[in-house]
Amino acid sequence: MLSVYYTYIFTSLEFSLLQLDDVVDQRVNIVGFSVFNKTHPFFQDFVLSLNRSWQENCDHAPFAGTPLSSALLFDAVYAVVAAVQELNRSQNVGATQLSCKSSKIWEHGTSLMNYLRMVELDGLTGHIEFNSKGQRSNYALRIMQNSKDGLRQIGLWHSEDGLSMERKLRSINVTDTLFNSTLTITTILIQTQFLSGSEELLLRDCFALSTSDVATSQCISRS
Repeated sequence: MLSVYYTYIFTSLEFSLLQLDDVVDQRVNIVGFSVFNKTHPFFQDFVLSLNRSWQENCDHAPFAGTPLSSALLFDAVYAVVAAVQELNRSQNVGATQLSCKSSKIWEHGTSLMNYLRMVELDGLTGHIEFNSKGQRSNYALRIMQNSKDGLRQIGLWHSEDGLSMERKLRSINVTDTLFNSTLTITTILIQTQFLSGSEELLLRDCFALSTSDVATSQCISRS
């Protein structure tokens, strides 16, 4: 199945950390997603800082790359800071001693949540914006393809605008190779998962992306 006839789409947002060079042929269509904003002014310093920390504590293994969880944590802190700054401009926010065992809550907590929903900034994981329910919205995933020169961007998937391809996947004419052949079709029954609206749109566009070449067989791997 590791041949030019198959297209694999990895839905893990840590696709860039996968080591694929030793297990696949470069002709295989392998596509994944990335949310990293490498044009962010802090991105390179952030990666260098993680690399130094890794070398100091995990010198037995090479640094694989930027973990998504670290970038998300960085963006989360900046989003809270931005919300607190806006809150402090409208109210006199002071520190209050609270206890988890007490029923007393922070008087500015509700206001802070409202300001968090209004935060808009560009972080290490791209544009950060929230809808009225506090869910991230108006974000984009870069579509990356594995190649002999490393990962390259071939398109963009936006939560509002959908799929936009910059280049097509590699395709071949397999008509001649299928002549006088017997095809074996197999299926597998999987448990249905409930998806949010944006996830359904993403999977729909993934299928549209993988079926762009009619003669190419597809195999989608979800990690």
